[in-house]
Amino acid sequence: MSPHDGTILVVEDEALIALSIETQLQDMGFQTVIATTIEQAHSLLSRPDICLAVLDYKVHGERTTGIAEVLRSRGIPFVVCSGSQFQDLATIFDGAPVVSKPYTDDALESAIRSAMRTLN
Repeated sequence: MSPHDGTILVVEDEALIALSIETQLQDMGFQTVIATTIEQAHSLLSRPDICLAVLDYKVHGERTTGIAEVLRSRGIPFVVCSGSQFQDLATIFDGAPVVSKPYTDDALESAIRSAMRTLN
């Protein structure tokens, strides 16, 4: 499966940021689904077409480490978007591209392409 055949899960609790990420991913040719809560994200992870994820580090104050663990166990790459200090990121995120908020479209696209390389 090529990355464009799958769907990217966006886990982000701020609506404007989620819509901005969704628009950018769609402009890159991807299908997307958005989860604004941890529960929604876990529910969407049951979809077989999820090929990559973009995770906000904290969603409504809760870390997305559980989602990252599921993604890692399934071999699904992900990008972390964070306003937190990088040294504060949980070790489950080690090796994943990290984009610091606020970020540019170019920085996000570069991180997504880096994560996609692990699919090949």
